[in-house]
Amino acid sequence: MFAYVREHGADYDRVCFNVRSAWYGIHAYIRFYLEGDPIQTIDNTYAAACALPGTMQVIDMNHLNQPPNFQPLTEIRDIDDNGFTEIYGRSK
Repeated sequence: MFAYVREHGADYDRVCFNVRSAWYGIHAYIRFYLEGDPIQTIDNTYAAACALPGTMQVIDMNHLNQPPNFQPLTEIRDIDDNGFTEIYGRSK
Protein backbone atom coordinates (compact mmCIF):
# COMPACT_ATOMS: atom_id res chain seq x y z
CA MET A 1 0.00 0.00 0.00
CA PHE A 2 2.86 2.37 0.73
CA ALA A 3 4.43 1.57 -2.65
CA TYR A 4 1.18 2.62 -4.33
CA VAL A 5 1.08 5.86 -2.31
CA ARG A 6 4.71 6.65 -3.26
CA GLU A 7 4.07 5.83 -6.92
CA HIS A 8 0.95 7.99 -7.22
CA GLY A 9 1.56 10.58 -4.49
CA ALA A 10 2.58 13.35 -6.90
CA ASP A 11 -1.01 13.44 -8.14
CA TYR A 12 -2.34 14.14 -4.62
CA ASP A 13 -1.74 16.63 -1.81
CA ARG A 14 -2.43 14.28 1.07
CA VAL A 15 -3.09 10.68 2.01
CA CYS A 16 -5.38 9.71 4.87
CA PHE A 17 -5.22 6.34 6.59
CA ASN A 18 -7.81 4.24 8.40
CA VAL A 19 -5.80 1.02 8.69
CA ARG A 20 -5.51 -1.49 11.50
CA SER A 21 -1.98 -1.68 12.77
CA ALA A 22 0.09 -4.85 12.64
CA TRP A 23 3.02 -4.75 15.05
CA TYR A 24 3.43 -0.98 15.33
CA GLY A 25 1.12 2.00 15.05
CA ILE A 26 0.55 3.43 11.56
CA HIS A 27 2.87 6.38 12.28
CA ALA A 28 5.86 4.03 12.51
CA TYR A 29 5.06 2.58 9.08
CA ILE A 30 4.47 6.03 7.59
CA ARG A 31 7.86 7.21 8.86
CA PHE A 32 9.58 4.11 7.50
CA TYR A 33 7.90 3.82 4.10
CA LEU A 34 7.10 7.44 3.27
CA GLU A 35 10.06 9.28 4.83
CA GLY A 36 11.16 12.02 2.48
CA ASP A 37 7.95 11.86 0.45
CA PRO A 38 6.37 15.33 0.28
CA ILE A 39 2.76 14.09 0.53
CA GLN A 40 0.96 15.11 3.71
CA THR A 41 -0.13 12.11 5.82
CA ILE A 42 -3.12 12.05 8.15
CA ASP A 43 -4.02 9.14 10.42
CA ASN A 44 -7.77 9.72 10.36
CA THR A 45 -9.98 9.54 7.30
CA TYR A 46 -12.63 11.56 9.16
CA ALA A 47 -10.43 14.68 9.41
CA ALA A 48 -11.89 17.59 7.43
CA ALA A 49 -8.87 17.75 5.09
CA CYS A 50 -9.47 14.13 4.08
CA ALA A 51 -12.66 15.07 2.21
CA LEU A 52 -10.92 17.68 0.06
CA PRO A 53 -9.96 17.26 -3.59
CA GLY A 54 -6.38 16.07 -3.95
CA THR A 55 -6.77 13.34 -1.33
CA MET A 56 -6.07 9.62 -1.33
CA GLN A 57 -7.75 7.53 1.36
CA VAL A 58 -6.35 4.16 2.43
CA ILE A 59 -9.03 2.16 4.25
CA ASP A 60 -8.67 -1.36 5.59
CA MET A 61 -11.28 -4.01 5.00
CA ASN A 62 -12.53 -3.73 8.61
CA HIS A 63 -13.61 -0.12 8.03
CA LEU A 64 -14.49 -0.31 4.35
CA ASN A 65 -16.93 2.29 3.17
CA GLN A 66 -16.29 4.17 -0.08
CA PRO A 67 -16.00 7.84 0.76
CA PRO A 68 -18.38 10.17 -1.12
CA ASN A 69 -16.88 11.87 -4.20
CA PHE A 70 -13.92 9.45 -4.27
CA GLN A 71 -13.11 6.89 -6.94
CA PRO A 72 -11.65 3.44 -6.22
CA LEU A 73 -7.99 3.35 -7.28
CA THR A 74 -6.77 -0.10 -6.25
CA GLU A 75 -7.17 -2.94 -3.79
CA ILE A 76 -4.16 -4.13 -1.80
CA ARG A 77 -4.10 -7.85 -0.99
CA ASP A 78 -2.07 -9.59 1.71
CA ILE A 79 0.37 -12.45 1.30
CA ASP A 80 -2.49 -14.98 1.42
CA ASP A 81 -4.36 -13.04 -1.29
CA ASN A 82 -6.96 -11.74 1.17
CA GLY A 83 -8.17 -8.18 0.79
CA PHE A 84 -6.20 -5.85 3.09
CA THR A 85 -6.99 -2.27 2.03
CA GLU A 86 -8.79 -0.30 -0.63
CA ILE A 87 -7.29 2.95 -1.86
CA TYR A 88 -9.60 5.71 -3.06
CA GLY A 89 -8.76 9.03 -4.67
CA ARG A 90 -10.37 12.40 -5.19
CA SER A 91 -8.65 14.34 -7.97
CA LYS A 92 -7.40 17.88 -7.48
